[in-house]
Amino acid sequence: MSRKKPKFPARMAILAFFRATPRSLPSYRSGASTHHLAVAWGFAEVLPDKVTILAETAERPEEIDVKRAQEARQRAEELLKSGKTEVDYERAEDALKRADTRLQVAEKKT
Repeated sequence: MSRKKPKFPARMAILAFFRATPRSLPSYRSGASTHHLAVAWGFAEVLPDKVTILAETAERPEEIDVKRAQEARQRAEELLKSGKTEVDYERAEDALKRADTRLQVAEKKT
């Protein structure tokens, strides 16, 4: 099954905001190789001939400290399960998503 590239007018640009999610990992190609990134949040500009990403953080698989990401995931899960009223749940959920994303990208080491 071949996928057709969407066609945009030559001058049309798309600007998008994105957040960390393990479901959609940013990737890029260099020659025949595909490389994945763990990106926390940022903006992407999509032009007909290139994509520019401005991100808070972007890590390649080999740059990710797996042990540290696992510990961050565990801390976030504990906070979310604690039931304490003083916990910033949105922040804990973001931390969990970042850790999951980093762990998924780390698995893609070549």
